[in-house]
Amino acid sequence: MRRLTSIAYNRILLAGAALILTLASCGTQPISAPTATVPVPSATTVPQPSATSTPPAPTVAATATPVATTLLPTAIPAAPTAVPTVSQSAAVQTILAYYNNINQKEYEASYRLWANNGAASGQTLAQFTAGFTQTVQVDIQLGEPTAAADSVVTVPLTILSVVNTPGSTTGQTIEQYQGTYMLVPNTGGWHITSAQIAASSGTLPPATLATPESALQGYYAAIDQHALAQAFTYWSGNGQASQQTFEQFATGYAHTASATIALGKGQGQGAAGSVYTDIPSVVHATTSDGSQQTFCGTYTLRRSNVPPFDKLGWQIEGAKIAAHAYVAPGSPEEQQLLVNGCS
Repeated sequence: MRRLTSIAYNRILLAGAALILTLASCGTQPISAPTATVPVPSATTVPQPSATSTPPAPTVAATATPVATTLLPTAIPAAPTAVPTVSQSAAVQTILAYYNNINQKEYEASYRLWANNGAASGQTLAQFTAGFTQTVQVDIQLGEPTAAADSVVTVPLTILSVVNTPGSTTGQTIEQYQGTYMLVPNTGGWHITSAQIAASSGTLPPATLATPESALQGYYAAIDQHALAQAFTYWSGNGQASQQTFEQFATGYAHTASATIALGKGQGQGAAGSVYTDIPSVVHATTSDGSQQTFCGTYTLRRSNVPPFDKLGWQIEGAKIAAHAYVAPGSPEEQQLLVNGCS
């Protein structure tokens, strides 16, 4: 089998991983690096997106690596067993920082998140950077982190990477990958030590992101199942639209035992390169002490209408959700809230 070029190798590394390829002629490469912090606003803020925000232009040069989940009001906490440990949260934040840096073209910052000052990626900084020449944008969907007794945290993920492909109809295509990163604590934070990432296939957009309604239902299903890393990446920008770090997001659910959402009829609007939908929502939550809570408001979701970005599906851009007097799920009172805008 022919040897992978630096760009092809890094494209698989798009998941932020220096692939440990098992193909005989490709060789094996472990991966690692120090963590970066992503500044975040107050954990109690749920943002409302601007109607003028637009997706990356199809002709934009390389800005990201490889792929792709939602948020309850921060006043609703999550079940104690749902909250990742401090080490798991830190490892997840490192992966988020890794991809956010790539999307901002800060390739050296991502490179240094590999262990041994980037050497664990199996590449020089120049090789690592060159591997993203054709990368336009990377969306990730996280799985749930697991920790081993030796302090190694494994973070699974799916990657959707938009890359420039001159021979394609639109000049760009979406590449899909799946795999895991392994991270360990070190001086200055958590570092990636290795990764196993492989190309994958699947229907685009993913089923849970195919409609605004499916995205919100998927988001709350993840929260209800205490899959908080997955839920976090239902927010646009790999979670950045939540205006929180992952640790803040997870801590907000420290006492939430279960959560569901009821949806009203969405109201759509267009903007340059994007379609927005505001969906009336009533959230029902049960805390770990058995208390029942009701929240009412609106979620705003966005989808690009520019190929191939439209195949990434819908993501949460913002929310205006507030506590409300308790109403029973499925009751006429709930339906009235959905129709009358929480009044």
